[in-house]
Parts: sequence; C-alpha cells; structure tokens
Amino acid sequence: MEKIAPNKAAASRTVAEGDKDVDLAAAAAKVADAQTPHRADKAPNLAVTLFAKMDKDKAKAAEEELGKVKGVDAKETKANAEKGEISVRFKGDKGPKAADLLDAAKKAGVEASLTKK
Repeated sequence: MEKIAPNKAAASRTVAEGDKDVDLAAAAAKVADAQTPHRADKAPNLAVTLFAKMDKDKAKAAEEELGKVKGVDAKETKANAEKGEISVRFKGDKGPKAADLLDAAKKAGVEASLTKK
C-alpha cells in the first residue's frame, strides 16, 4: 500500500457524493487502512456529512440516534444546528449504508439528506 506524505496543516479531506443506497463499509475500510503519517496518534476514519434544518434539541437527538447505528463513532458524531450539518464519524473499517444514517436521523425527528439544498 502506498504511504501518504505528511501534511503541515489539518487532516486531508476528500469529498464524494452518493445516494442513500451507498454501502459505506467499503469506503470506511479503505480509509481506515490508509497508511497516514500520523496514524499512531489518530487513526484515519471516514466521516459523512448529512444536511438538515434542525434546532439544538433536534441536533442533540440526531447525535444520540446516529450514535446507536452500528459502525458509527457516537463520541465523534456532531450535529451543528446553526450550519444545518451533522458530521457522522465511523469506527475503523465499519460502516452502514447511507440509508441507515438517514433513517436514524428521521427517528430523531430530523429530515436529513446527503446533499445540501
């Protein structure tokens, strides 16, 4: 596997779009396997951003419901009501389908989407 050169700034970020049927486990496994230079300090992991209009209470509820989804890192998953974004982080090489994330948000009363509207 090719090693990734160290960067001087924040962590690298790659953006991709997908639909609700995307199985995120394969992407999570590839990201978790990346040979990053700072791997010993913090292993790389996949993060998916969901977009939704919500208040602070709904944001908190969304964090809690998403944290119950298999493969989601509950401590690192954060919702920002002001920005209308939910950053969902994954544990290692695990990951659900995107639809599982949308369903969990809906269970919290949040109509989320994979694209910003």
